[in-house]
Amino acid sequence: MTQDLWRTHADEIARELRQHRYHRSDDGVLLTRMGVFVGGAMKVRDFRDGHQQTVAIDANTLLNEGLNHLLNVGFPPTGGYAQITQWYLAPFKGNYAPDPTLTAAQFPVVADEFTAYTATTRPALVIPRLATAQSTGNTGNEARITLAAGGPYNLYGCLIVSSSAKGTTTGIGMAAVRFDHPRLNMTGGDQLGIEYVFTATDAG
Repeated sequence: MTQDLWRTHADEIARELRQHRYHRSDDGVLLTRMGVFVGGAMKVRDFRDGHQQTVAIDANTLLNEGLNHLLNVGFPPTGGYAQITQWYLAPFKGNYAPDPTLTAAQFPVVADEFTAYTATTRPALVIPRLATAQSTGNTGNEARITLAAGGPYNLYGCLIVSSSAKGTTTGIGMAAVRFDHPRLNMTGGDQLGIEYVFTATDAG
């Protein structure tokens, strides 16, 4: 998403959100009077013994605290506002349906964060280039998660969050994705490949 959209229209967007003149869909938020759609989707591939098993694209649920962060970056309050420069992926194992009121502080318990993978921290969502065509993400730079020995593991979704430590209750949650087809009975050595694309566009 281009920051120009937020810098130019952040006050108007904030007013529309405050006055509840918007519609939440399965994959984002439509600001009906402004004709703007904001949302994202996650492409997830799973691998066993180096061979791809399944691939699916699932819509996200944008979180209120993430939307507030975008508004504060684009239209900072007096005194300034610190922009988050790195986001992370946090898979969860709870049979949980994301809600916009979910926060990063609640996430590890409410969604039952999954931490049994080999990396010592949550994998980074590495965005390699500036946004174009009102879209941004890590396309072509897939994040890989390798499951630790053991299992079976059931994975139901993933959170995009600003804090890197597994299980931490700090930071800001941007979006949560519930897999339409949960990855069930995964075992040590299996992998998830994750790409996320975030879009802000004219919905007219």
